[in-house]
Amino acid sequence: MEREQIAEHATALGLETIPPGAVRCNIETLDLRLVELAGHEVEIGEAVLLLYAPRDPCEKMDTICQGLRELMLNNRQGVLAQVMCSGKIRVGDAIVARIPKGD
Repeated sequence: MEREQIAEHATALGLETIPPGAVRCNIETLDLRLVELAGHEVEIGEAVLLLYAPRDPCEKMDTICQGLRELMLNNRQGVLAQVMCSGKIRVGDAIVARIPKGD
């Protein structure tokens, strides 16, 4: 999920921040529009992931702060990914989208 989106949700809910990891995603990003990359592969460190769909926010989001789940609807949440090629991913690794020419 995008840290920028998480920060936007925090602001809308009157919170200073939502800490990294609190929204239960495996990878948090900066400077990417993940939902727009659905259907494409990304390289992160040594791994390749296929971003295939926006994730459905669950009721656990409202345990972080009431109203968070609703804010995460309509492409304001993270995406689901399938591992296409496993490998090490480290904090700070670049994320490179593999977008075929013509897309």
